[in-house]
Amino acid sequence: MREEATKVNEMLSKGFLKESAGQPVYILARDWFHQWKKNIGYDFFFPDPQNGNHTTSFDSQSTTATMTDEAPNVGYISQASILDNSVTIFDLNPDEFYTNFPLKEGLSEEIDYMIISEELWNYLHSIYGGVPIKRFTYFKDPEDKTPSVEVWLQKVTFAI
Repeated sequence: MREEATKVNEMLSKGFLKESAGQPVYILARDWFHQWKKNIGYDFFFPDPQNGNHTTSFDSQSTTATMTDEAPNVGYISQASILDNSVTIFDLNPDEFYTNFPLKEGLSEEIDYMIISEELWNYLHSIYGGVPIKRFTYFKDPEDKTPSVEVWLQKVTFAI
């Protein structure tokens, strides 16, 4: 558990958005991440004093984890709370992987979901599996080299 928490903490601490367009990033449901943190004992290993988290002991009542290096099974990465399942388009070409999984409207970054690096997604996905919600960075303004992420996919309607 400690090793897993340490690796995730290191990846979260890195600035991963570079000044380039087209960089892959992933969207992760916050509720799954909070459950993972609870089950793994993340706040025990890395307390966050800014959020009032001054945990000094491991709360065995609130988690299924034990103080070993063995990770508890928190289940696959569930994105159900943020995915809009009313419209999903799948690419039938398995060699070209990208996702067209639209998010529910009205969600807020850092409350409902978080944008994470490809490195962190690959690490968590290798352990837990789950539905990848892949997006790419772009520049809103060619003069400003601050990357943005298009979270909500554009809807296109075809009439035949």
